Amino acid sequence: MQKKYLVFPDDMEVIMSSYQLSSWFNVKKTLLEEHRIQEPLIWTYRDTTVDIHDRDVLTKFQRHLMDEYDLEGVKIINEIFVELDNFEKRTILTSYPVNLQIEHTNICNAKCIMCSHCFTKNHGAKNMSDTDLKGLEEILPYVKHVTLHGMGEPFLYFNIIEILKMYHSYGIKVTCNTNASIMNEELAELIHKCFYDIAVSCDACTKETYEHIRKGLSFNKFIDNVKLLRSKGKKLHMRLSAVAMRQNLQELPGIVFLAAELGFQEVLFVDVTTQRLLENEKDCLLLYPVAAKYYLKKAEEEGSRWGISVKIPDYIMSVPNTSSLEDDIIKIQSTPFYKEDGFTENLYKRYEQAKFIDPLVHATEENFVVPSEYTCNGICDFVLERPFINVNGDVFMCCTNWMHTIGNIYKDGGFKAVWNGEIMRSIRKMFYDGYVPKYCVGCIFLRNNMMCKRIRLTNFTEAFYQHNYDDEVSKLLEGY
Repeated sequence: MQKKYLVFPDDMEVIMSSYQLSSWFNVKKTLLEEHRIQEPLIWTYRDTTVDIHDRDVLTKFQRHLMDEYDLEGVKIINEIFVELDNFEKRTILTSYPVNLQIEHTNICNAKCIMCSHCFTKNHGAKNMSDTDLKGLEEILPYVKHVTLHGMGEPFLYFNIIEILKMYHSYGIKVTCNTNASIMNEELAELIHKCFYDIAVSCDACTKETYEHIRKGLSFNKFIDNVKLLRSKGKKLHMRLSAVAMRQNLQELPGIVFLAAELGFQEVLFVDVTTQRLLENEKDCLLLYPVAAKYYLKKAEEEGSRWGISVKIPDYIMSVPNTSSLEDDIIKIQSTPFYKEDGFTENLYKRYEQAKFIDPLVHATEENFVVPSEYTCNGICDFVLERPFINVNGDVFMCCTNWMHTIGNIYKDGGFKAVWNGEIMRSIRKMFYDGYVPKYCVGCIFLRNNMMCKRIRLTNFTEAFYQHNYDDEVSKLLEGY
């Protein structure tokens, strides 16, 4: 088939001297990581050749591919627009999110000790309705990945089978973090068909520790369900995700061994984000740097032994030692690992009294678009291509921000209006101007070098580790 050239200069030497992009090239790797976006670039897709810096032509070509229902090409062009928006430092984006994080349900069947579900008792929890999801369908052709994410267990969603089939029909690959308490033959097979990878949460290698941390769940059921999922094939990338804390620090190497036995290809350790409202500050690894380094290193060695990747919170390895290993172990064990049941009951009552069961603050220029003392180069990936939408249709800057909504897709003119609204424009400008927003101080993704690939801090202090997201909570709870 003869190639078509769309709006090129007459001088073919210019075309021939440009970097030639293949049909299904890795957009982010080529344009962002290899910095080729600064060069003349010619992309050949199917029977058509396009200059990727020509936005008008790209837009027309994308419309043509949409008419042909060539969603693969539509998504590639959207990824190109993301990189052009980033390169040109646009605050009003011409692109759609590449990744959507959607909270289909905020119902959870566990009461994990590091999570607010330990005391909220699924108060006000619900499923997103089929009707609500239709509010997102206009952008799904452009989306490459959907993460089933939020405060709930994703596989508890009442219509999980049908929603996975819908995403598959749009050519979208899915991922999620699950506690693996829900699994059956049909779901396991569909996961292998629709998912590009899956993260499974497990914070222990023994039944006792697991069921103390993930209250309400069964360790034996977890093992059986993971074995069922892995039995459907070996291609699916399975990651065991563990929250490292005081209670399970000595089990980290054993967690890696368990992962290897169950067929995981990767183990990801993240440090616990402590919350004053849970009074779990003493669970933080930073208080036990020698022990943390020792067991994290042992976990890495166990991964090498079994040939699986182990990722750890690297920043902890550079924290100064303040004691010995023996001293840290004594300190770890000097406080009871688990709170009494009455603690969470009283915490729930305090929340009821403070009328803070359903925390939501509308982001404004005054309460949210506030720079911190930290500076940066680049922009957070979440505000460029990875927003979070909760079960009520509220849109947030990222999935760790469960308080400050930047708009609602059902009440504020739809997703596109919210995505390029005043707050998002201001936040993007702040990043491009070189400032880290105050809310982002202590960000778990920046701390653990996860998902935020476009941004680098240019000044840094140990105080950055302290996340202040529950300041609003603390204020509302004063006096209760």
